[in-house]
Amino acid sequence: MRHKQLRAFHTVAVESSFTKAAERLCLTQPALTVQVRNLEKEYGVRLFDRQAHSVELTEQGRTVFELTQQLFSLEGQIKDTLNSNSSELTGQLFMGVDNPFIALPLIAEYQHRFPCVDIELVSGNSRQVWQDLLQERVDLALITEPPEDSRVERIAMNDTHLLVAAPATPEWKAHNRISLKDLKNQPLIRREANSNTQKLVESLSDKLAINLSFKFTLGSRELMKEAVAAGLGIGFVMSGEAGADPRLHFMTLEHAEEIRSDYLLYRRSDRHRKVVSAMLSLLHGRL
Repeated sequence: MRHKQLRAFHTVAVESSFTKAAERLCLTQPALTVQVRNLEKEYGVRLFDRQAHSVELTEQGRTVFELTQQLFSLEGQIKDTLNSNSSELTGQLFMGVDNPFIALPLIAEYQHRFPCVDIELVSGNSRQVWQDLLQERVDLALITEPPEDSRVERIAMNDTHLLVAAPATPEWKAHNRISLKDLKNQPLIRREANSNTQKLVESLSDKLAINLSFKFTLGSRELMKEAVAAGLGIGFVMSGEAGADPRLHFMTLEHAEEIRSDYLLYRRSDRHRKVVSAMLSLLHGRL
């Protein structure tokens, strides 16, 4: 059994795909497959159920995966320990966010405190960022209302609620509060299907029995804001994502009392990694 075979197995298990695992490890797919097959052959076990378009862990594979998660988490801690002779915290931190407006001040404070840590920010919708955390593509995630998962710890950051985004014209700036009924005849902009914001809008319209007509579907918050600023329609955004854009006017939405919370997330197995624990200490100092 070789370290590279365990790494190959672990990465396939994380990605649920030989193709994606090969890309992540910068290997050809045949080379990766050979490493996994050699590991299985050496011990006479089957670690994966291979199907036409998917890969699933066998029962024994799941047991081994739990152990490799511990192994590579310990490997990261060993690297931290070996680097501990330096007076400065060093390393690399990958952080996934679905809301840069909340994340960036926190990252700026972290970078100021720990300037020798390289930070890479990965942006996406909440579902994408959640998957990135589970599949070990990022070390930390900052998203709204994540699912419950025993592998993941969470720290509440702040509360947020639904707003309406309109062009900053005199007509719209005359209103600070508006109802869904008032928007029935307006060209509305829909967010992507997996957007938590869109789910809130649809839940409210169902609750109030109001049929909304969406003229555009746009795949990101930034695109939606640009479309609103260009006068293409009216959009919806969470209060923590609004930002300060003089081209836009934000209004409170009547009956949208539901409050959502943003959370900083990390894998339980990574809590002792220094680049992660440094962020947790920083955050606890702010709360």
